Amino acid sequence: MSRVLHAPLKLKSVDIDLPKGSYIGLPCKFMHTDPELYPDPLTFDRYRFYDKASNTSTARATTASETFLPFGYGASLCPGRFIGVKAAQVLFSRFLLEYDVQFLSKGQKFAPMVLLENTWTYPEMDVMAKVRRRQPKSP
Repeated sequence: MSRVLHAPLKLKSVDIDLPKGSYIGLPCKFMHTDPELYPDPLTFDRYRFYDKASNTSTARATTASETFLPFGYGASLCPGRFIGVKAAQVLFSRFLLEYDVQFLSKGQKFAPMVLLENTWTYPEMDVMAKVRRRQPKSP
């Protein structure tokens, strides 16, 4: 989540003057990987947001909180987040059903996401995979 300053800004607490045009943003990646907020954050845990007591999963991609910010928070919360998540679910489901994916090297390591200066992250682009469309089954 980042913004461009339309006017100069003085951060008195750290004595920094930011000129107009500077990018400012929240360090979302660092919040989402903070072990104090999410235990063992870099390990995949499919039950991370599951509540055994109520047998429900309370945190979802569209749920906003002060520690989970993929779509912003408060007044800047993205109104299209429901459409975006549903579109991603449909796309990912179709991909899983219609394509075979094979990583070319079994020992291939997946590097962490790259953090850019305006708080956007991008995946490692050197991962090699072979993607093949499945043949439709005949009736």
